[in-house]
Amino acid sequence: MVNVVHGDVSGMVVQAGEVHGGIHIHHPRSGSLPLVLPAVPATGVFVGRDDEVRELLDTWSPDTHGTRAVSVVAGMGGVGKTALVHHAATLAERRKWFTGGVVVVDMLGYDAADRRVDPSAVFAPALRALGVDEIPTTAAEQAVVYQRVLDSMGSREERVLLILDNVAARDQLDGLLPRNPLHRAVVATRDTIPLPGAHVLELTTLGAEEGRDLLVRLLDDDPRATDVPEATERLVRLCAGLPLAVGIAAAVLAEEPTLTVAAFAAELDDAGIRLARLEHGASAVGTAFDVSWRRLLARSPPAARLLALLVLDPGPGLGTDAAAALLDDTPAATLTHLRALRRAHLLEQLDGRWWLHDLVRLHVGGQATAAPDPAAVARLSRHYLHVARDRILTAADLPNLTAVVALAAAADLHDIVLDLVDVLVNEVLNAWHTLDTGIALANLAVAVAQRHDHRHAEAFTWLARLLWLGGRLPEAIEAQRQAVDLTLTRVESANRMCVLGQFLLKDRQAEAAVETYRAALALCRTDDPVRSRTTIHSHLAEALVTLHRPDEAIATLHQAIDLARARQDTATEGALLCNLAVALSAANRGAEVMQTLDRAVEVCRASGNTEFEAYAWANLAVLHAQVGQRRRLAVAAENARRLYASLGDKSGQSTLLANIGMVGAMLGSVAQGVAAHQQVVEMCRAAGNRAEEGEALFRLGVFLTDSGKFGAACTVHRKAVDIWRELGNSHREALELRALAGALAATGRHTAAARIGEEAIEVLLDTGERAQAAAIREWLDSVPAAMSPVEEPDEPTPTSVTTNATKPGLAGCLLELTIPVIPVLAHFGAPWWLFVGWAVAVRVLTTLVPVGNLQKHDEDLSPTARHLHSVAIRLFTLALLVAGIVTYLIGGPPWLLALCTVLVVLNVRHKIGLLLFAVIAAVTAYYTWGTPWMWAAPVVAAVGSYGFRPPTRKIEVG
Repeated sequence: MVNVVHGDVSGMVVQAGEVHGGIHIHHPRSGSLPLVLPAVPATGVFVGRDDEVRELLDTWSPDTHGTRAVSVVAGMGGVGKTALVHHAATLAERRKWFTGGVVVVDMLGYDAADRRVDPSAVFAPALRALGVDEIPTTAAEQAVVYQRVLDSMGSREERVLLILDNVAARDQLDGLLPRNPLHRAVVATRDTIPLPGAHVLELTTLGAEEGRDLLVRLLDDDPRATDVPEATERLVRLCAGLPLAVGIAAAVLAEEPTLTVAAFAAELDDAGIRLARLEHGASAVGTAFDVSWRRLLARSPPAARLLALLVLDPGPGLGTDAAAALLDDTPAATLTHLRALRRAHLLEQLDGRWWLHDLVRLHVGGQATAAPDPAAVARLSRHYLHVARDRILTAADLPNLTAVVALAAAADLHDIVLDLVDVLVNEVLNAWHTLDTGIALANLAVAVAQRHDHRHAEAFTWLARLLWLGGRLPEAIEAQRQAVDLTLTRVESANRMCVLGQFLLKDRQAEAAVETYRAALALCRTDDPVRSRTTIHSHLAEALVTLHRPDEAIATLHQAIDLARARQDTATEGALLCNLAVALSAANRGAEVMQTLDRAVEVCRASGNTEFEAYAWANLAVLHAQVGQRRRLAVAAENARRLYASLGDKSGQSTLLANIGMVGAMLGSVAQGVAAHQQVVEMCRAAGNRAEEGEALFRLGVFLTDSGKFGAACTVHRKAVDIWRELGNSHREALELRALAGALAATGRHTAAARIGEEAIEVLLDTGERAQAAAIREWLDSVPAAMSPVEEPDEPTPTSVTTNATKPGLAGCLLELTIPVIPVLAHFGAPWWLFVGWAVAVRVLTTLVPVGNLQKHDEDLSPTARHLHSVAIRLFTLALLVAGIVTYLIGGPPWLLALCTVLVVLNVRHKIGLLLFAVIAAVTAYYTWGTPWMWAAPVVAAVGSYGFRPPTRKIEVG
């Protein structure tokens, strides 16, 4: 029997004479043959990755003998491993580093159709790529010949670079890595493949700038990519820095010429369809992630379950303990699965926390077929509640804690929601940068409390405190009133009324605050806690002082002090004594103020009340500054600073510096005031407290405006506006804009002032603060209209302030007295060398002998010294008059000396004035004594007088 096959044959043909039994035909997997290229394919557009390219090239360089021959480039799917390797290989080829050639093999380890290449199938095509014609038939023989050929090429120094792309496991490399150390191999993989001695390069996503550059380059300079930079940055951010996603976005935009970058970014904003839109042709972000997800399911089901649970944590990164709570397992066991996810590059570890890529989160979340596991949500929420209660929170904890509140609310875990918000409100009060988030959380807590009819008053109290902190006083007052109305206990109601009084006083409703405090006192009983009653008394006194009723305030505080002493509560007594000093000061009882503060320091120190001891020292420092007691000022200020530092109270230190600076300014030194305020700004900036920095800038700007330094004030207020915008505090932004408008108006830039004022009004109207908006509108109506309707240019404003740091003092008077003294001495027959000696001695006295002069900062002059300085100026004027008379009597030309005197009095300091001053003084001496050499004395005196000009102090502001 003859079996004959005619014609073309496609597929497999089985020929047999006789067949008995069943026939089983094994078909090899379609496409399992490797794609082997004898050269590097074109890389197309490639941007960034300079450090990674340099690292690979350093490893491949022929000059680096003895280095590791194998490199591993690992990273998540779509991160650009292939592009990086191909780009670096192209550069190496151009440098002729691999004269034996570059062989590229795609091992298809992550192929969606599971067409993974076995290493035995690579030898034959690799040999062909290396130029070998006679290839053995069996894989074992091919492997031997493959290594033999590489060894032979190595002996001829024909270096080969082998690129093994998409390697999924160690067994795909069996026999393929060159044994000869002259050659190089690079493995691109999504997994962590253990290769002893290999150089490992972990590839991460692109930064914002690199992602933007890639999009622009891929769109081939399409103007849509650069017309609206904000839209381009937003689109790249939504692609989460993944080169595959950026490339697909560019392809979609190129395919749809009418689609704007902003419109496409708006589409991607919808997380539900983002992955679906990031598809183009055969490229799809979801497909790349799906392969990794399915491999994980097959290889490690517990790790896959953990990855699905990690999506529930809404924070940007989480700790091992949080992951263990989700998995309901021990941290040690959970860590094993977390490491498996990291090895699969589905999870990153950074600074001890685990981070899930945004697009991976979307893909894994989309794989869920059921609602989130409520038990897992409850475990995670309770874990974060324990974290919040049991340890000092860091900035890294807050994003997760705030995000989990919404998750717990959605799962109807109302007790956990309220407990978490209770803890977080205190964190917000200590870190103003989370203020808007805190208000949102408090509003959520109010909604949860109302829905479950539970802890209403507490929730409204949290909301009121945060609104007050944000400057939204009308809303804060309303929320606190709600809290008072919902409070069931008498003592708690009195305490919350006390807080309401503080809000009213802050809103300049002092009369209403007094009524509220008195109503709170009416609720108190003699057996109530002393501190509750004394706190209300203290705040009532503050309101009375505001209403200019200091005597009532003093009587109220004495009642509170008696209560504290009766209960031997020295800590409270010390705080009350500090407040009493304020009331006494308002009543102009200065001697009692100092005594009261001294007593407050003693009581606070004895009771360990460090906070109020620092407060008392700070007030003492200000008082000593006001009366010019510099030694006591230094001691008090240092004690206050030290105590505030021990408390970690940057705000207290800032207030102390600012107050002393203000006192210095009141005493005539603008420089001291500016320097003190700027130091406060720098302290807040160094501490990283943006809100405190904004507040300090506001105070500095107001001080500069009050001091007439309007240009510098504009600079400072602009910086403060940027801070409040960054923090999202609209109320403070509007106040800052109003201050900026005032400074601009003071410089004559009325158009710019009007524009900034309108901005402030718009912000206030958006926040519902209509009364303040109306006040600014009234002020704007009073601002003179600009001379021209043309918009004024945004001129740069100065960033520094130059002020006179010193005044001449008595030493300056000595210099100016030099001129009239010379003719007086001549009249009495003094020798010429005495005249010259006088001029030189005075100059030396004022420059080299600081003990003998008062060339100091204004703030260093005591009131007595300032009085002496004033007397000296009057004596100087009298001496000029006497000198004129003497000159006339000895026959000198009086008009010359008179003119000289006028110039001295006018304090002419420019060069022309100096020249005229010297000439007149010299001519006066010549006519007076008739000898030319006597010109030297008045000239020296003139130069000395010009040389002593009050030094200036340049202070950088903002």
